[in-house]
Amino acid sequence: SIITMGCNTSYFKPENRIENFFSQDSKKVILFVGRLAEKKGLPYLIRAMKDVDALLIIAGNGPLEQECHTLVSTLNLKEKVQFLGSKSHNELRTIYASSDIFVAPSITTKGGDVEGMPTVILEAMASGLPIIASNSGGIPDNIRHEENGLLAEERNVEQLADCINRLLRSPELSAKLSKASLQTAALFDYSVIAEKYHDIMENSCR
Repeated sequence: SIITMGCNTSYFKPENRIENFFSQDSKKVILFVGRLAEKKGLPYLIRAMKDVDALLIIAGNGPLEQECHTLVSTLNLKEKVQFLGSKSHNELRTIYASSDIFVAPSITTKGGDVEGMPTVILEAMASGLPIIASNSGGIPDNIRHEENGLLAEERNVEQLADCINRLLRSPELSAKLSKASLQTAALFDYSVIAEKYHDIMENSCR
């Protein structure tokens, strides 16, 4: 049996939103949350921002942190990208809800490491954000293209930018995927996931 990690949908929720939390004014906020490591694919999202009129917020740290800072400088994206560093769950609940789009540009690493279903995607969905993610690892098992998110191929900067721009230009699609995010997150609430583990343990003891 394969059981995805769950999230606390009573903790991560749209009601945590604070308007203009990032002092972005009229700009929409694209959010990345995660370790700044190869598997997370952040450099591809940074490159995609060249063709996106929005603010990218990056929450997390890791071994690629300096590389990502250098890439932002090289591409002259300092006004489009903010690095927040590592944030607590208490801080993240506001950061998620105060953003507009969540992007998980995950990739398969050179060593073959690949994502399962990142918990940050579930937390973003519980916060009501429309999701853009890579068609990578276990992500497409739970994110269905144009149903409850948008999928882009790994390392495809152009597709990532296109997906972001689709949501920025279509409030209707953004609202549809936001609603689908909340519905999907409810299926992964801790209470639901705990029941699945309970059933497995009960059956294995018989």
